[in-house]
Amino acid sequence: INVQSDIVSSILQWRLTVGFFIVLAATFISPILNRFFFDSPITISLFYIAFFNVLFQQVFTQFTEVLRLLFRPWSYVLITTTQTLTSVSLILLFIVYYDQGIFGYFLGSFLSSIALSISGWFMIREYVKFSSFHFEWWPRIIRFGAPLVPASLGFYFMNSLDRWFVQHYHGIETLGLFSIGAKFSILIALGVEMFRKAWLPIAIEAMYGPEGPQVFLTISRFYVGFGVIGIILLTLISPWLLRTFTSPAYYESWPIVGILSWQSMFYGFFLIAAAGLTKVEKTYLYPILMGSALFFGAILNYLLVPQFNIFGAAIATALTYLVWIIVSMIVSEKFWAIGLLNISFGVQIILGILACFILLSPQIDFIIKMISSVLIIGLVLRISIESETIDLLRSKFPKLNKS
Repeated sequence: INVQSDIVSSILQWRLTVGFFIVLAATFISPILNRFFFDSPITISLFYIAFFNVLFQQVFTQFTEVLRLLFRPWSYVLITTTQTLTSVSLILLFIVYYDQGIFGYFLGSFLSSIALSISGWFMIREYVKFSSFHFEWWPRIIRFGAPLVPASLGFYFMNSLDRWFVQHYHGIETLGLFSIGAKFSILIALGVEMFRKAWLPIAIEAMYGPEGPQVFLTISRFYVGFGVIGIILLTLISPWLLRTFTSPAYYESWPIVGILSWQSMFYGFFLIAAAGLTKVEKTYLYPILMGSALFFGAILNYLLVPQFNIFGAAIATALTYLVWIIVSMIVSEKFWAIGLLNISFGVQIILGILACFILLSPQIDFIIKMISSVLIIGLVLRISIESETIDLLRSKFPKLNKS
């Protein structure tokens, strides 16, 4: 626990120190920011509140992530839910009752961040030491974390690329169709995000244990299998979803719901695919992989969007993420050989693509689509759930019940 507390304390000290100077710098140049970004001047007090709010939100986020890594899900859920409710309540109080406008919004959020940061510190106080500065960890933290900044920017551009091409070649109305389909694909993203929250602490523990490779192989097969099944089911019901929750003008975008769902599934799989890079702290390769995928995605969008419209954009995005994941696995294997890029992975992906192709083909009869979907789901399920998968899940995931 001593090493863990040193690391947590060092990261917190880095955030507070650097964050404080960023706040000072931002407020110092506030006149310049006012001139270039705002039609009407923003007061210096609003700048202070806004930037300090971001700082304490980062502190709060660190405390909640520590709770998650300690396998304390109920504490994590309690404090994050409380933070949301407190923030909303204070914002409404200052805006509605005290009529503070935009200042009330930032003030409510800021006070909530401070209060819940103190609560978060109390929950993990044994891991936070203020008796001394842990400068010795800062170079390692910077080496590990700095590459994640351009990687995050690259992810943003990779995630937005298809929309830019759609708008450029087909206009804002077509972009609206694409956006509606993308919003329904978020149903898969919700499941992916739950997996990411649960998997990360288990992954970190497994990386440094003797069963690490087997844990990652088993979870890989389980995640991809159920991800593919979820995509098939979402593709199957997507026409009903669009007819039920949108107007007739958007019905024609239903086919891209299932296609874009692959994007979310592959994004979640990156935590598994890049395990070797994380284990040996080669995060400088993240932006290289992201940049390469971004370049590949731009080429695909350029080739497919002009001719195939939103369907070309959706396919380009799905293929971009697939290539990103495959290349990440190949590179990661150089540092930690797990064997993720195996026959099971390939068969699961191929079966999922085949099912989506059948469901999206207008020439194929509905009965055949249903029979094919059931058969493919059965095959994927058979590949995904084996005896060792069940045993592993039973041995690992009960830790999430600890609070």
